[in-house]
Amino acid sequence: MTPLTIGCDAPERIATPAHRFRQGTRDVYAFALDLATLDMMLPDRVDDKIIKDANRPLTASHARKIQDYLQERRDWILGTMLLGIGPEAIEFLPYQEDGGNGVLALGELRINAAHRD
Repeated sequence: MTPLTIGCDAPERIATPAHRFRQGTRDVYAFALDLATLDMMLPDRVDDKIIKDANRPLTASHARKIQDYLQERRDWILGTMLLGIGPEAIEFLPYQEDGGNGVLALGELRINAAHRD
């Protein structure tokens, strides 16, 4: 598999092995990132309007509880997160030896970080 390729600062493009599958009419990509890479991808401050429109609004007290938990525990696990990103910001290159079956495929997912807001 191709390793994740990133720079030291927020990368302009991220490339990582991924699993592509169809969910209704959408392509969905499953991939894993370490927390340091995820931290580099996130903005320093998220627009409050975006947070208010999320399915789980962020409150200061809830954020503090999460922070305390992460600092106190060494055995925590970060669950799955859903990233909504426009198709113009991604490119998927199926591995040659795995062309997939039309429903799922393995390959390299490239995310153009310049499209993020």
